[in-house]
Formats: sequence, C-alpha cells, structure tokens
Amino acid sequence: MEKNQRSENENCSICLSKNKIFAEIDSCVHKFCFRCVKKWSKIENSCPICKERFNKITKIRRGKGEKDVVLKK
Repeated sequence: MEKNQRSENENCSICLSKNKIFAEIDSCVHKFCFRCVKKWSKIENSCPICKERFNKITKIRRGKGEKDVVLKK
C-alpha cells in the first residue's frame, strides 16, 4: 500500500484504535491517531516505530479526504 492510500481498516500503530482523525508523518508510512502522534511529537520528532525523523504531521479526517498540515519542525 502506498503512503497516501488509506484503508478504513487501518489502526493507529500506537494505541491500536480506529480513529476518525488520523495523521501521517512525512518520513515513513506508519499510521497514527492524530492525538497520539501529536502527544509523541512534544517529546520526540521521530517515528515511534522506525525512528525516522519527521518534519510535519498531516491531519486526515476519514471519509472526508480533508488534510491539514499541523506541525512543522
């Protein structure tokens, strides 16, 4: 699956839930709840799974296709 393609069955890699507001980071293909990765980014700006550094978090509202860049480091 490509980075920008998203399945409705995907879960957050941190809390394992299916949230309506998801996030993607610009360094890898791991998926997160917006809340989880935003909290994580206050401590570290690397992916919690693969440790790749990221510079931005993009908030994605499922079913609406809306995207907002919410963090730049």
